[in-house]
Amino acid sequence: MKCTWKSTRPGPLAAINPQLDFLRGVLGDDRPVSLAIELENEEQVFGLVSFFIGDLAEMFFQDPFSDRRQSRFDSDAATSPDETTPDVLFDQKSFDALAVDLAAMRDRGAPLQTSILVRSGLDQVLEEFQKFEISVVDAGPIQIDEGNHIPDLPERDEPVNFPEGSVIIAIIDDGIAYVHERFRCAPEETRFLSFTRMGVVRTGIGPAGGITETVAGTTYSRRAIDKQLRRYGGLDDDIYSALPPSAVGESREALRHGLSHGTHVLDIAAGYDFKTEMSKAKLRPIIGVQLPNTVVTDRSDSEMNAALGYALQAIKSALMKVSGKESVYPSVPLVLNFSFGNYSGPHDGSGNIERLLAEFVAEYPSRSGGAACHLVLPVGNGFQSRCHAEMKLIGLASSEEIVWQIQPGDYTASFVEIWAPEPSEASRFRVKIVAPGCNPASAVWSELGKTFDLELGGSARARLYHEIHRLSDRERVTIGICPTESADPKPLAPSGPWTITVQRLCNANLTVDLRIFRDDPVPNERSTGRQPYFDDPDYVRFDSIDGRSVNSVDYDDRSKVKRSGTISGYATTVSPDISVAGGYVELASSGADQPATYSASGPIEGGASGTTRGAPSDASPSMPGVFAAGTLSGTALRQNGTSVAAPLVARERADQLSGKTTMIRKPVVPPPAINRLGNYLLVPPGRPSRNRLEKS
Repeated sequence: MKCTWKSTRPGPLAAINPQLDFLRGVLGDDRPVSLAIELENEEQVFGLVSFFIGDLAEMFFQDPFSDRRQSRFDSDAATSPDETTPDVLFDQKSFDALAVDLAAMRDRGAPLQTSILVRSGLDQVLEEFQKFEISVVDAGPIQIDEGNHIPDLPERDEPVNFPEGSVIIAIIDDGIAYVHERFRCAPEETRFLSFTRMGVVRTGIGPAGGITETVAGTTYSRRAIDKQLRRYGGLDDDIYSALPPSAVGESREALRHGLSHGTHVLDIAAGYDFKTEMSKAKLRPIIGVQLPNTVVTDRSDSEMNAALGYALQAIKSALMKVSGKESVYPSVPLVLNFSFGNYSGPHDGSGNIERLLAEFVAEYPSRSGGAACHLVLPVGNGFQSRCHAEMKLIGLASSEEIVWQIQPGDYTASFVEIWAPEPSEASRFRVKIVAPGCNPASAVWSELGKTFDLELGGSARARLYHEIHRLSDRERVTIGICPTESADPKPLAPSGPWTITVQRLCNANLTVDLRIFRDDPVPNERSTGRQPYFDDPDYVRFDSIDGRSVNSVDYDDRSKVKRSGTISGYATTVSPDISVAGGYVELASSGADQPATYSASGPIEGGASGTTRGAPSDASPSMPGVFAAGTLSGTALRQNGTSVAAPLVARERADQLSGKTTMIRKPVVPPPAINRLGNYLLVPPGRPSRNRLEKS
């Protein structure tokens, strides 16, 4: 097969999101795009709205609590798109954000982030951004359906009076059984202050071509949930059966399965038996946001940024409604659990997901009268993934190579990033990649600011981007490869060993990080992706004595492929208000504290350990997972992963903030485990769901 490299002009999204640009350009993905943007002053805000919406701008900045949904326009009021006006929408959550965040943005001098949906005219939109000096942070694809939107429930709650000792538990997750009895304080009374069931953003076009609807999901108020419980006699199965699909045309619905990720996580963080623990249950009100299926199933992270922005704004909106005051949150501490992770990203706190989360945590006290906010994240499950590698380039023009093993039968694109260690304006390294069976002499080196396509048999099968990452100012090369399998006729990439070579260009010695994007199967979903990995003959996978997977970083010095530094790319912000949870085995056979074999490891960029504390994620080597609630009331199932360690840390932090903690802490032994388990382990006196099973 003939291999040729062709230099191409980067697409309009290349500098924002190389993954999305690759998906649109190489795979022919022509879906509309959601752009996450930063606005630094009121001139940008009003100028942007005026440009896109024209005379409707005033409407958006009226009372954000008015009964009129600001995302809905009458067909005669909306301007029809023409050849010169880009077809652009703000999402409804962003209207609220723009309306209520202007004063706070002005007071604290921090930029405001929001999202817009671009259906066409992307080049014109980006050109207009340059005029306003508006920064585009990230982008993600959006699916469009015409009509058939999910209606919002009109019930509104009165402001809430929180009893002393209350701590709000907020959760952003997948598959949250929001009427489960573990989340009630009475048979027909919920503890949810608000529950948002996000669907895919969609628009409807009116008869005159005007915009009629933009829907980001359905928000159920406390009163609406109580109404559902009364109507169905508290039977959660009947309530879920009556719900419309989370998005039109979705085949996956997490609550159809006995085990749902968000339900299990929330039970560990805030589950109580209201029959015996009603007083405790009332002190842990809940705000929940369920992410769209498309975000959960897309491991490339191309959609997570926009979805997380929606989710955080939904939490903000719920907080303002229960306080009854514009731009003000209740004076109650809040703990946010986000049990998601990835393998890629800068790993220095500058990633957009990390910035969104950190800004929410930092902003909360200023709006809640000084009440604390704490974020809990999992360290990740990538310890054995072989998705992290380091290359030490010693000597001028020195080079190293590594094999990137692309799996057969992979219906999804594969990505890898190569990162310089610190900011730089000049190029410090270059990269080339050779496909299986191709002549290495035909490969071309990357150049900073340029994009190259690898053509096999006359069709582009891979794309290489070389850029300065805007958020961290670090040099980055991103490589995307087409799927190796497809149900439709399209160019496919060959599976097998793709060889990546990195060459140093600077005078000083250089160590670069290589990080493969996560692409493992999603629970409760027909598998389409297969995880690629680095293949190094010097990597030691199994212990030579007992044959088990190596569960330490002792062999990292032998290979370019590393177990250290596998911490999730969402969890590398260093802050006393952010906890990162590692998972450990409760009944380990050895006397030492044993991290779970999958629990990832720091350090992060800069040398900090990353992980702050450990919590149980497996009962024993032969009994993986911990018990917590299943989807339906009265059920309990096992689930493992650092996702289930994080909520126990969230529970402990909530207890601490209320002044009543019952968990035991013990130091981590031996010290090398600190990068995986933090400074101490949580030893719960008895997990609520386990006690429930033992008593039954």
